[in-house]
Amino acid sequence: RVLAEFLLADGAHRVRGRRILELGSGTGALGLACGLGRATRVVLTDRLLPIAPSSPYDFSGEVEQVGNYQNTPKSSRKQLDLLEQNLRLNQPLFGDDVDMRVVELDFAASGNSAASATVVA
Repeated sequence: RVLAEFLLADGAHRVRGRRILELGSGTGALGLACGLGRATRVVLTDRLLPIAPSSPYDFSGEVEQVGNYQNTPKSSRKQLDLLEQNLRLNQPLFGDDVDMRVVELDFAASGNSAASATVVA
């Protein structure tokens, strides 16, 4: 939050015209601030959240099997869905000149990713 406030107050020139990759975006506050600072592209990332086998929460419709093995843990897209919703709700603030997107962060994936950046936050 502090860095987002700095970018909105005094640091917008640091992101203007740049491509930003925010690792582990959470709510996306920093990435949204970069969008307001007129970065050309902002990629908000987070990971799928593992679900404990005895979870008291109902994840029906949000659970996917990771991998092709029976003993592989299940994960929820809930965090990514909330991040996408936050982006949609704030999209009118950025206009068409800022490319904002949400991408799953997968540390096990290969290096060939669509998420390229000049600044990693």
